[in-house]
Order: sequence, then structure tokens, then C-alpha cells
Amino acid sequence: MAVASQARFSGTAIVLHWLIATLIVWNLYLGFEMQGLSSGGRGLIRVDLFKVGDWSLGWTTPGTSALLRKFQIFQLHKSLGFSILALSLLRLGVRLTVQRPPPTADLRPWERALASLVHWGFYVAMIALPLTGWVIVSASLTNIPTLLFKAIPVAHLALVHGLEPSARRMIEDNVGLMHESLVWITLAMLALHLGAVFRHQFWDGDGTLYRVAPLPMLNRATHVRVDGAGTRDARESRAAVGKRGAQESPKENA
Repeated sequence: MAVASQARFSGTAIVLHWLIATLIVWNLYLGFEMQGLSSGGRGLIRVDLFKVGDWSLGWTTPGTSALLRKFQIFQLHKSLGFSILALSLLRLGVRLTVQRPPPTADLRPWERALASLVHWGFYVAMIALPLTGWVIVSASLTNIPTLLFKAIPVAHLALVHGLEPSARRMIEDNVGLMHESLVWITLAMLALHLGAVFRHQFWDGDGTLYRVAPLPMLNRATHVRVDGAGTRDARESRAAVGKRGAQESPKENA
């Protein structure tokens, strides 16, 4: 009997998976917070994560300078971005050199295609987002230096930073739009990914979460067969319940 323990990703891949995922979610939040900062008056800073017209989703927090807070977030945002870039390149190397477990047996062709598209889409986003951010910082006329975690200096991209001011401004605007678009694409892929995990783990019961579960207790909690039997059993069970319900309804009506 094929069991989930035979279909887990390597330990390195699992650690990188959760580490990168945590940094991405954190950095996405920082990006929205940075964009939504404004002065709230009377020693307060207003944070609007989402704003449509007069409606906004946010809060106020103690602080005297929204500009200073934005600078601090910006530095952390860049530090996390470069960390994501380095870890993503490492993760890509692991992906290309270490054999990964086969897909769950009962995936339909369109599910396999969509999973592959989102999988490689994440790699593109994880690498392109930090790189476009680096271009934006290098093109900015404010010339804000980058210090990774307040300690390691990172130089601007000379090819961009050495251009004329008008060219740098154009690059900053255009690449900024690209960076923002990648953020929304990443959020859409995250929604698809989490929805698929929830469906396969809790609806189909095929042990998808076990393949990347980082803790022993999660490993046991999600330990099921992954040779397709678990998925088929779950589907057949739901079909049987539906069939019995359909057969009993006429009797109750009679």
C-alpha cells in the first residue's frame, strides 16, 4: 500500500517552502501598510490597507511621523525582498536537482495543468518581484540607500542608476506598475493555491498537506494514503450518501 510518507518532499524543500511562504506573506502585508500610511493627527499614524473612495479598511496606531514609519517599513520590505530572492534561487536549484514526489494519482488533466501553471508562476513571481523592486530603488531619484537588516549595504543597479533623471523616472514608473501587477497576480495565485490545498486535503482526503507538513504532529494528522485510494474512497462515500438520499426521498414523500 502506497502511503503518504513515500510521497513527501525533501526536508530542504519543505523548510524552504514554509520559510519563503512566511516571508512572502509578511512582505505583502508590509507593502500594503507602506502604501496606506498617512498622518492621523494628534500623535497618531493612520494605516489604510485597502481604500475605495471614502471607504477604507485600516486602523490608527501611536506615532509622530508617518514618513519615518514608512522609511522603516521600506527598509525592512527591501531586506525581506532580497531574502526571498536568495531563498527562491536556492529553492529553484533544489527543484531542478532533487527528485520531487509524483503528483497525487487522481488529479484530472486540467488540475495537473493548472497546478503546474501556478507552481511555475510562483517561481516567476518570487524572483521577479524582488528584481523589479531592486530596479525601482535603483531608478528612484531620491537615492535611498539599501541596508539589509540595517547592516549589509546593497548597491544600486549601475545600469539603471547611471541613466539620465528623465530615463530613471520613466523606468521607475513603468517598472513600478509591473511590480504592483505582480503583487496582485501573486495574491490571485495564493488564493488558488490555498483553495486547492483545502479541497484536496479536507474534501478529497488525498493527504496533500502531508507532502509538505513541517511538524510530526501535522504529519500524523494528515497521514493518509496517496495512491489515489483515499481520494476515490472519499468521492465514492459522498456519491453513496447522495444516492441513498435520492432513494429515500420518494419513500418519505409517499
